[in-house]
Amino acid sequence: MLRVILVSALLVGVYSESVTYKSCREPARNCVVSAVSIDPCPESATKSPCKLKRGKTAKLTVDFTPDFDAEKIDGRWYWENGSTDLPLIGIETNGCSYTTCPLKKGQKQQYNFDLDINRRWPTQTFDIKLKITGDTPDKECCLVTAIKLTR
Repeated sequence: MLRVILVSALLVGVYSESVTYKSCREPARNCVVSAVSIDPCPESATKSPCKLKRGKTAKLTVDFTPDFDAEKIDGRWYWENGSTDLPLIGIETNGCSYTTCPLKKGQKQQYNFDLDINRRWPTQTFDIKLKITGDTPDKECCLVTAIKLTR
């Protein structure tokens, strides 16, 4: 049994790649993001954007602690394009599908999301943004990380 636990722990460490990210606003408000990981992302060892293949799926995990309570949350992904955010189309926005609801102030949460990389998306480096919004717009958790789409 101990052997199974050790092997499982090693596999989680190998396949879960912690990536560089930033808060959407400085200073961050209403939320503390403690970790962001993308699987697969061997590039994280060099702090480079994750190379994700079009037509594949990447698993994104965000560890966060909200500074607010919320019965329901809205979770939206965007391409961050300078002053304009372009929403990723066709993604379920019910944030409770990806984390446990209701959110409790000060309780660490994990947001688990599978991002299907559309074959039509261009091959280049993008900043992607996740906004997790509570019952009102002032209750928000937001982060940005870079990905590089490849063939």
